[in-house]
Order: sequence, then structure tokens, then C-alpha cells
Amino acid sequence: MKMRRIGDLTKPISSWTPQSDQDGADFTYVDLGSIDQDLKEIVGPRRLPTADAPSRARQIIHEDDVLVSTVRPNLNGVARVSGNLDEATASTGFSVLRPTDELVSAYLFHWVRSPEFVADMSLKSTGQSYPAVSDRIIKNSLIPVPSVREQQRIASALDAVDSLRVKRRKAIALLDELAQSIFLDMFGDPLQNPFDWPEVRFGDLLESSPQNGLSPSKAGSVEAKVLTLSAITGDRFDSNSWKTSTFKVVPPPAKSVRSSGFLVCRGNGNINLVGRGYFPVFDMPEVTFPDTMFSVSPSRRLMREYLQFIWSSKLVRNQIESLSRTTNGTFKINQQALTSVMVLVPPVDLQREFDKKVIAVNQVRRQYEAHLAELDALFASLQYRAFRGELWAEEIAPVA
Repeated sequence: MKMRRIGDLTKPISSWTPQSDQDGADFTYVDLGSIDQDLKEIVGPRRLPTADAPSRARQIIHEDDVLVSTVRPNLNGVARVSGNLDEATASTGFSVLRPTDELVSAYLFHWVRSPEFVADMSLKSTGQSYPAVSDRIIKNSLIPVPSVREQQRIASALDAVDSLRVKRRKAIALLDELAQSIFLDMFGDPLQNPFDWPEVRFGDLLESSPQNGLSPSKAGSVEAKVLTLSAITGDRFDSNSWKTSTFKVVPPPAKSVRSSGFLVCRGNGNINLVGRGYFPVFDMPEVTFPDTMFSVSPSRRLMREYLQFIWSSKLVRNQIESLSRTTNGTFKINQQALTSVMVLVPPVDLQREFDKKVIAVNQVRRQYEAHLAELDALFASLQYRAFRGELWAEEIAPVA
């Protein structure tokens, strides 16, 4: 398949300076934060008065333009402009690609999402703390260009699978909302405590004092697996977030990751992540939890799923953020502060009922996640073959 420069297949765009507009009317602004990096969609355009326009608000965009963020290309902030954003204004932090008649917009959009394009841009980026590429680098990069008809068929195939992926992600998000709704319906908003559940000090709800993890050491000679903070700072426990490190001694079994141990983040540069906590999904006897985490063992007065939900509530988060202290730019919470957090404790039978409902929701969620993984694999396979000219018409038709 012939490779051609993107710049040879795109048109020039126009720009303006909103602050110089005499009418002073509002305009629609699309900045880098407007892009959902997972959905690859523009989800947060803003209406601004021209007098308040940022200096980067310059580029006029049209329907079917493809926006490519020039900042942190490894994150692949890309989107295709929909009709309702025709003639909006985009930040100069985007390279705006407006295809000629030789290039199908949807095909171009799928190309700038491809691993090949992302890897190329990441390799060509400059700047250690704020890696970026220029508009010229993007337009000088190459794209495989089959016939327009073939581009349309490839784009249709990829669109079909991608649409299923988006629907499955949205279904998973709805399940998460359902679980939260069940919590609020059964227990009310913890900040308001409408059912007057008793408030109990967290330390009084533990079987024993919080346990510190084991610190890896560069001078150590014992190699072992250790959990990373990202395992407990997302929206759920991530069992894949571990690495191999060295320790001065063989990590004892007591420091291994257990499904019964509620792991809490002791410190982070982001105050929103300090104190985050989750139960591991299963025992990980070969993985050690590090000294950047506490492991706590709740008593029978706190059920597993209830604790995870109440711990992520505003009631608990507000206390943790208030109790945390900063050292050299890192926010930390110590054992004393952690155990002083006040937690609402409804009857155990009610907590148990909630746990059963959440477990049922999570079972459906796992099924959806498995289906999404299959769709992701199919999409990656189609994408890989499509841009190598290996996706034949008879393969495209059943998918589209």
C-alpha cells in the first residue's frame, strides 16, 4: 500500500482572533481538555465570550475535521469533529487535519488512533516533562493510502466494531452508576446521614492496628514482586499493577497481598489519591504490598463491599484530605489519622444485603468486561491488517 504525507492530503484551515471581534458574541471553544481520551470524542466544548477567549483559541474547525493533540502524543488525544461543532474554534494545541477528496475523514481518524501513528509521534516528541510534537511533524508523517472506495470500506468495518466497543463501555459505566444508586437508596447520602446511622471511629472497627508494607531497596539482592500504587488509586483494585523489585530480605508471608486485607494508600503527590482504599480481588501470595500502603483488617461490623463504597464517599474523603499532611510535595496520612476517621455503620444485615446486590452487579460487569476485551482484540486485529492492505473485501463485509 502506498505511503503518503498527511500534509499532502489535507487542506489549509483558517484562523481568527476572538478578542478582536467587534460584536463580542459568545463562541464555542474546543481545548485539549474537551477530548475524552478513551472515547476519542469531543465531550466538553465550552461557550465563552470573545473577551474571555484564551490566547490559544484561534483555529476554526469544520465537520469531519480530525483533531490531533500535539501535547503528550502517547495519550493519543484525538477526535473527529461532529456537525454540531461546525465553525467552532479549536486550541492551537491541536493539529487540525481537513482531508482532501483523496482521503476519507473516517479513515484518517482511525489512522491517527492506530498504534503505528501513536508510536511514531511518541518517538518524534520532544520535551521530557511536557513531551509534544509540532503540527509540521504530524503533517510530515506518512499514512497508507488505498483507493477512496477501499478507505470507505475499511473505515466502515472499524466503525462497526468500535461502535460496539463504545456501547459496551457505556453499559459498564451504567452498571457502576447502578451500584452507586443501590448504595444511596439503602444508606442515603453519607454526608447527610438521613437514616441516622451511628458514626464510629475507624480504628474501633478493625481487628488490629494498620500494618505497614515492606519497602523495596535498591541495595537489596532479593528479587520479588511488589504491588504498585496504581493498584489502589483507580476506580477499583487492579491486580495487574505490580512490578519486580529488590528487597534486603525475603518478604515474609505477612506482607503478601491478601483478599481480606483492605489496602490504603499512605501517600501521593495528588491529595485526591491519598487514603484511597480497596480490597484485592483475590490472594496474591507471591506479591508484597509496599510501604506506601497500609493493610487493615476490618472487624465483622464492616462488610467488604459496604466498606469500599463508604470509603470512597465524600464523608470519608473530606476527612482524609483534611487529616493528610504534606512533606516535600507528597501528601501523607499516618496510622493515627487513618484510625481517627469516622465511618457510618448501618446494621450488618443491611450491609450484607447490599454486598449481595453489588456482587450480582459485579458478576454482570465481569461478563461485559470479557466481551469488551474480545471486541478490543477484534478491533486491534482489524486495525492491524487494514493499514497493511491485508483486510480483504470478503472479510470486511460480514463485520460492517
